Amino acid sequence: MRNYRKVILQYAITTVAAGLVSLLALHLRDFWSATELVDKYKYLADAFTIPGVLLIMISALIWISSTGFFDGIAYAATRVGGMLIPFYKKGKEHQTYYDYKMSKKDKVPHGYSFLFFVGLAFMVVSIVFVVLFESVYVPMV
Repeated sequence: MRNYRKVILQYAITTVAAGLVSLLALHLRDFWSATELVDKYKYLADAFTIPGVLLIMISALIWISSTGFFDGIAYAATRVGGMLIPFYKKGKEHQTYYDYKMSKKDKVPHGYSFLFFVGLAFMVVSIVFVVLFESVYVPMV
């Protein structure tokens, strides 16, 4: 049985952090002094797009790294670090790439889908504001 308190806490913390990023974006665009409805919709769409895209891209990067795509780069960096820095990773200096891959196989990250879903929710809100922006926007000719 899943620990629902932990799941709710993950979603809540991620939503609050993304909300703070949205508020920061609104503050930097000087949202509160905008008088036109078109400008407000544009600023709100931008403010919700930023954390939405960031969270979706972070979850995609975690998913890609969980497939083992970056294992070769990490192994090479560990080997180079072991050659350049004394006492770095002591005891693993003769580890082969196969052994490294087998040790990483057990440490596959899981339980990060909350990042994707919160980012998706922020993207949906930003799409709503884009639709509202398009409904009131009148291009100047």
